[in-house]
Amino acid sequence: EIYKEALLKRFSTTPPALIYALSAVLGDVTGSGWLCPSEVVKQQMQAGMYPSTLKAVQGIWNKRGFSGFYQGYLGGLARDVPFRV
Repeated sequence: EIYKEALLKRFSTTPPALIYALSAVLGDVTGSGWLCPSEVVKQQMQAGMYPSTLKAVQGIWNKRGFSGFYQGYLGGLARDVPFRV
């Protein structure tokens, strides 16, 4: 809703359907930015790679740094964005 309101104000002559689609994409990009790190931790714990959340976070950080928490981010967007629009 935040993106939709801001885009509607900024581009008032643009067809609303286009604004709604762009808002959905931006919302998904933002939401995935928050969701991806927790999914990486969860998946690696489910795979038995780590015994606890803390160990998973430490292990991911030590092996790959910040980018380790965003493994699969672009793939997730490629999967999710078409369904949001």
